[in-house]
Amino acid sequence: MIDPARYDPVSLPRRRAVAALGAGTLGALLGGCAAALPPRPVDRARAPRVGDTWRYAYRSGWRQDAPRMVDYAIVSVTDQGIGDRLTLDGAASPSADHLFGSGFALVERPFPGLVVRDFSPYLEAFGPPGPGTFAVAMPPAQFGTAWSGTARVVGTEQVITAAGRFAATRVQLDGSRPFVGMDDAADPVRIFATAWYAPAVKRIIKLDFLSQAQRLNPLARDHYELASYRVA
Repeated sequence: MIDPARYDPVSLPRRRAVAALGAGTLGALLGGCAAALPPRPVDRARAPRVGDTWRYAYRSGWRQDAPRMVDYAIVSVTDQGIGDRLTLDGAASPSADHLFGSGFALVERPFPGLVVRDFSPYLEAFGPPGPGTFAVAMPPAQFGTAWSGTARVVGTEQVITAAGRFAATRVQLDGSRPFVGMDDAADPVRIFATAWYAPAVKRIIKLDFLSQAQRLNPLARDHYELASYRVA
């Protein structure tokens, strides 16, 4: 899981200092110079194919939330992007389809009792993004102010999951929005996520997600880890 006290680029002591400025001010400082990734075509040699599948073990940082299995299957690969279908615990329905493009985006896919989050899972299918800091398309806010976010490519690491050991590119997301709510302990204003992308798997192999309120207390603490996969 993400340790917010060690998360780069904003450590816990620094976040306490900027909390008084508001999350919107911090978002402007972090994301003011970030540009979106330019559109890139699908690289067929890197991209998954229709019928490829992945299964992830999901666990929450809260004991009352039961572990789940999250399944994905590719349903389309076109010039417009890569479409997948998400189901839970091996069930055929309900399901949620989404089309992912070449840019950075945090996507929320709600199910009863769980909101599944995806962070540009097929990024490598469009070619490596390269070094730098990039703007992230954030999900619509359920209430209050809009989110802004930036992504930073950290580098390559060796990562071990239940599905094996992989060379993976690590990318970190920092999201924020101004606090204008009534409850500074319950309204989310900060998001941190770390994703690891493995070309051999043609998708992410691990994702850690953390959201915080204005008081810096955690609201969501989610972990997804690849359990098995089948790619052509």
